[in-house]
Amino acid sequence: MKTKTIIEVDQDELYSAIESIVDSRLSAINEDLWYARFSGERVRSPSACDILKISAQTLSNWVRADKIRPLNIGSSKYEFRLSDILRLRLSKINSKNKQT
Repeated sequence: MKTKTIIEVDQDELYSAIESIVDSRLSAINEDLWYARFSGERVRSPSACDILKISAQTLSNWVRADKIRPLNIGSSKYEFRLSDILRLRLSKINSKNKQT
């Protein structure tokens, strides 16, 4: 036998909860669409390092750690999707903001 919990909420609380769910879903969709604009664009390692504000050595370490995937695996001169670099940059910024 399952136990069910019934929660009472007034109409304003319900609308607020629904609005919050819809806003977060729309935000995720908009973010995906924004990044998709750059998925066909490629950047080389020096540009990726500039965008991410990291050294070439750190970028190489991230590739080896599978934190980011180059498009031309096996090459010594990496190319990346700009959208992947931008996502990583935003993630880096967000993690710094959480620490402060």
